[in-house]
Amino acid sequence: MGWYLLLGGMLFLLGMLLLYFSAVQRAVGERFLSVRQLSLREIADTPPPPDTLVEVRGTIACDAPVTAALSRQPCAFFASSVRERVEETTWEENRRTGQLERQVRIVHRLLEERTDRVPFWLVDQEHRLFVDPHGAEIEGKTAVDRFLPAELPPRPPPPDQARSFAASVGTPGEPASSPDRKPPPPERRVLGTQQWESWLPLGATIGVIGSLQEREGKRMLAKSPSAGSLFLITERSLEDLVGAAQKAARFWLIAGGGACLLGLLIFLLGFR
Repeated sequence: MGWYLLLGGMLFLLGMLLLYFSAVQRAVGERFLSVRQLSLREIADTPPPPDTLVEVRGTIACDAPVTAALSRQPCAFFASSVRERVEETTWEENRRTGQLERQVRIVHRLLEERTDRVPFWLVDQEHRLFVDPHGAEIEGKTAVDRFLPAELPPRPPPPDQARSFAASVGTPGEPASSPDRKPPPPERRVLGTQQWESWLPLGATIGVIGSLQEREGKRMLAKSPSAGSLFLITERSLEDLVGAAQKAARFWLIAGGGACLLGLLIFLLGFR
């Protein structure tokens, strides 16, 4: 009975958490629906009031671009990372057989992480609009995604062929719990480095969702002083963003509702 009550309660709580995720995604979708879609011409001819949340699409142009760390190309934004891929080998005692068993796992260690962004222009054939990207959430293009393998030394022989190992820990059939047996020290082999970079290249067509600001007589898209204001730079269209949020909301709603019903059923079975 107790296990039914515990499992049912846990599933019900999980379902409530998933329903909360659904509500969050539904709120995100409604927020995107409130965004006004304007062209650069419309903003130049009949600009909306300051702090109006808009989506504007155009091509990136930049007066003082930065150079991306890995691709070494000019851009308005980049975020790069270099991670070392390491193979770690350890020896652990099998509690059932009493023998030492080899355990191998792959870990990643961050070596370098860099990011930079500079103001840029959204332009079309006739108009342009200044964008200050500081404080924005940026979904850039993937510029670099590569693995550079290292020159690896020969892998050491297995323990039943290594004299040093056999001398210290005995034969594979000998119990590992012998007082004079000690496992060999852990081994680390660097397999290589994983390089990744996201960027906003010059000439790319993007959309900026943010609030119009007036600063020093210049109209621009920038981070609003209001807490929690939306400021997003992305290749995806507003319709794609709304669709993704609505799809996620439906998924979490179905998953959360199913978990709640299943948990309630199991909970009631505990009283039988």
